Amino acid sequence: MNTNLEMSILDKEVLHRFYDEICDGEVEILVDIASDCVTETQSLAKQIHTAFTVKDWELFNRSAHSMKSTSRALGGIELSNRAEKMEHDSASYKKPDFDPSGLTDPVSELNHHVRAFVEELRNEVAKNGGSI
Repeated sequence: MNTNLEMSILDKEVLHRFYDEICDGEVEILVDIASDCVTETQSLAKQIHTAFTVKDWELFNRSAHSMKSTSRALGGIELSNRAEKMEHDSASYKKPDFDPSGLTDPVSELNHHVRAFVEELRNEVAKNGGSI
């Protein structure tokens, strides 16, 4: 298991395997996919925030699930794990007897991880000659 903070933000082995196997070593393909991932991840973070604010637990769950999958595919393991926890937590939020009054907003911490993931992804794509 990686204990290095940088590795927990972006698992470079996963990203490099994705680059080699899915992108066939083509930096242009990696740039397109990584750009879409950045846009999608940032959009999902906004959806999660909105859903949390208005207590729309279905949207919260779907957005967290999508973020989990999107970030994991490119090596954003820590972000994916946080989104997965939010997805699982949302199951209890949907229960009729759930009291959200003591719930703390997970979005600020999530946004920190989104920014770190995006920065690491951009840096790693740049090392391969691309820019996002």
